[in-house]
Amino acid sequence: DDLIATGGTALAGFDLVDSLGATVYEFAAMITLPFLDGVGKIHAYKEGKFKDVTCFTMVDDSSIGPEMGKDPAEGTPRVVPAGEVAKYAEAADRKL
Repeated sequence: DDLIATGGTALAGFDLVDSLGATVYEFAAMITLPFLDGVGKIHAYKEGKFKDVTCFTMVDDSSIGPEMGKDPAEGTPRVVPAGEVAKYAEAADRKL
């Protein structure tokens, strides 16, 4: 998956795999939103049915703070050239 938010999409996939008679051993996603506790919900689902499934992410969860969830400053383009990142980061009150 690309993102673990509440864990719902992962659990739908886990249930599908389980219904086919296979076992889920590991799961990988690019990133998780730790404040939504999706991994915790995955492990608690159906009284811990998937509690032993290891969930890997590419991005360190501790690098995501509440300030990361806000919209970019007005006028910030969707794609920012690398050389202009500092300019837009200042406008958003973020430090690089």
